Amino acid sequence: MFKRVMFKRIIGAATLTVALTVGVVAPTSAAGNDVTRQTDDVSFVISAATCDQLPDGMTVEGSGSLTAVVKVREKDGVTYLSVTAQASGRATDNLDNEYQFHYANVFNAANSVAQPAIFNGTMVDQFSLSGGGPANFTNGFSGTTYEDTSNGTFLITSTQWVHGDPITFPVVTSRCDPL
Repeated sequence: MFKRVMFKRIIGAATLTVALTVGVVAPTSAAGNDVTRQTDDVSFVISAATCDQLPDGMTVEGSGSLTAVVKVREKDGVTYLSVTAQASGRATDNLDNEYQFHYANVFNAANSVAQPAIFNGTMVDQFSLSGGGPANFTNGFSGTTYEDTSNGTFLITSTQWVHGDPITFPVVTSRCDPL
């Protein structure tokens, strides 16, 4: 669930930038590009109930900072989005073991003149947790994406590779990749 919320926050910023770029007033560069950098606090809870890479009964809580760079480019009526996001911070499990986490996501998509609300693209996503307890893992995927900005639908329609148990496909629900 949190992955969907975090991704919607990042894509929401991108969609807002698109709306501004396509809409009434937009702070764009002379080349027609708009770049937005946003840093937010993030927090998560991973539970053995949803993440099979944790020992039975374990939960891990983490917090840190996520920075996303959103680039929007318009050309011939087509909007191109590029979002690069990274987060890092600390986490603790319910046995008081301490960890560090790192999250990275690269998302590229474009719409079309015929379907301006539909963005098709690609995503590479990875989450790693390491430290002094048993909850050490890396999860990730590379996939093809579909987003309908008119109704909020976001799907991973196919995967090129998956390691670990990051999320569910095609509807994104967090498993062992909480951001």
